[in-house]
Amino acid sequence: MDMAVSLGLFTAAMLGCVFFDLSTIYGLSAGYVIFALAALRRKCTLKRLISVSASGIKDVLVVIKILLIIGALTATWRMSGTIVYFVYYGVRLITPRLFVISAFLLTCVISYALGTSFGVSATVGVILMAIAVSGGVNPALAAGAIFSGVYFGDRGSPVASSANVVAAMTGTDIYGNVKLMHKTAAAPFIMTCIIYAALSISNPIGIMSTDMLSAIEKDFNLSHLLICPVIIMLVLPLFKVSISSTCTLSIAAAGAVSIFIQNESLPAFIKTCLFGYTPGSSALGSMLQGGGIFSMAEVIVILIISCTYSKIFEDTGMMSGISAGIGRFISRFGRFPACFLFGTAAVCVFCNQTIASIVAATMLKEAYTKSGGTMRELAIDLENSVILTAGIVPWSIASSAPLNFMGADSSAIPYAFLLFLIPLWYAATKKKISF
Repeated sequence: MDMAVSLGLFTAAMLGCVFFDLSTIYGLSAGYVIFALAALRRKCTLKRLISVSASGIKDVLVVIKILLIIGALTATWRMSGTIVYFVYYGVRLITPRLFVISAFLLTCVISYALGTSFGVSATVGVILMAIAVSGGVNPALAAGAIFSGVYFGDRGSPVASSANVVAAMTGTDIYGNVKLMHKTAAAPFIMTCIIYAALSISNPIGIMSTDMLSAIEKDFNLSHLLICPVIIMLVLPLFKVSISSTCTLSIAAAGAVSIFIQNESLPAFIKTCLFGYTPGSSALGSMLQGGGIFSMAEVIVILIISCTYSKIFEDTGMMSGISAGIGRFISRFGRFPACFLFGTAAVCVFCNQTIASIVAATMLKEAYTKSGGTMRELAIDLENSVILTAGIVPWSIASSAPLNFMGADSSAIPYAFLLFLIPLWYAATKKKISF
């Protein structure tokens, strides 16, 4: 009974944050107090509560380090011109009759390298949408293709914050997860390409504006060396180099490019690592601004608070009743349907991809273990459900923010075929996968 009341109060606190447009940190903090009081009521001592909470934080210290590095990475790639390099040459290669499929593939490449839906939609997405609108392409279709592309990396990149959070919550290896994510998304990716290729023919660009390309030429030295930070990110993981080392070397390469090719100063580069990139006179200013270590502060605070919950639940047995209910559902319908439904419900309530994935992982762990599942399976189930449905739920920030950056709305969601095809294909073929 106390757990039901606690969950009710926690949900009310989170919904209050959404309704009054407050940071979800307030709701999560209230949740910690609520669950802590419930733990104390269950005879958990204050000393034990503090110890358990500290244990939860300790478990995610490695992920926090990676998130900080990713923050610096996204900023330095902006400063070095690495992002605009791909945009510039990618757009120049676009054939008017193949714009939609080209936009999808270009955003797939850049989002995989950056691992962020927000960063790519706010930069590449803005430019591609401007070209689409000026060229007479259906804006909802164009935005849907771009949205699919940004989620390709947001879900499956080893530097994606969502992928690292899921790996931390399930205690799994990020590269092992990424390998299975690629495997389970291969067929949906091909199907998505076919669909966008067909739709491209009936939605060609009439006139392609070159204004933004001219702005890029004016503000950046487009040396081919700008690709070096990306090459490092793509090649080093093949040799089993850790994600933190790979990102750090990529940041160093971006720094060298910024200083020696873009003529930035070392102090400016260090400032960018910390506070994000702020263009000077760039005509692309608002699109390139952002990133930096401090930009990850809210995500990290959310992660720290949320990860104390799982340890409190585990130590006090609070989740036993809910876990038993989930277990009964799993025995009847299977583990992935349970993960999909529970994860989607969490997205609908909390409107946040990170919080929803943490809550779903916490709630499902015990039921998965008892039903014969593994933590690797749970990780992939989460990646193929809650991480993607966060983009499908219109009021989720993972959906509304990227679309808003691009000047699009929820009418683009039905055209984001990849987000629908991956869960459907995975549900139909999961039995053939070895975890």
